Amino acid sequence: MKAKHIATGLLLAFVAASVAVLVAKEVRRAGPQAGPPAGGPAHRLVAYYFHPNKRCASCMKIEAMAHEALFEGFPEAAKDGRIEWHVLNYEEPANRHFVKDFDIAASTVVLVEIRDGKPARSQNLEQVWDYLDDRAAFLKFVRGVAAAFLKEG
Repeated sequence: MKAKHIATGLLLAFVAASVAVLVAKEVRRAGPQAGPPAGGPAHRLVAYYFHPNKRCASCMKIEAMAHEALFEGFPEAAKDGRIEWHVLNYEEPANRHFVKDFDIAASTVVLVEIRDGKPARSQNLEQVWDYLDDRAAFLKFVRGVAAAFLKEG
C-alpha cells in the first residue's frame, strides 16, 4: 500500500511539473503580436528574435547570444528602456506579416530603430548564422549594429 502512495505522489508531481513547464512556454510564446510597440523613449531600439514553430539547438543559441549581446553590451540602455526585446514565432498567423516586412527566411534577429515614436530603419541580422560558432564575433556583430541604431543624432 505504501509503494502505491509513493508511486501516486511521484506521478502527480510529474504531471504538475509538466503542466508548469507547458504554461511557462505558452506565456513566453504568447509575447507581443504586433509591430514595434508604442510607448517608451522616443529614440530606442526594438530587438526581435524570430523563430519558427520547431526550434533547434542553434536557434536557441542565437536567441541567447543575441540577448546577451544587447543586454550585457548596453546595460544602461536596457535598464532605461532604450532597448526592448521581443521573441516572436513568425509562423503564427498574427506574426506572418513580419516574414515580408523583414525578409525572414529562418530564425533571425531583427533590429528596429524607433525615432520620435516611429520606425526609422530596420536591419535583419541574418548573418548571425555565420557567427554561430564564434561567440566573440557574434557579440561584436550584434553590438556594432545596435550601437549604430542607438546613436543619437
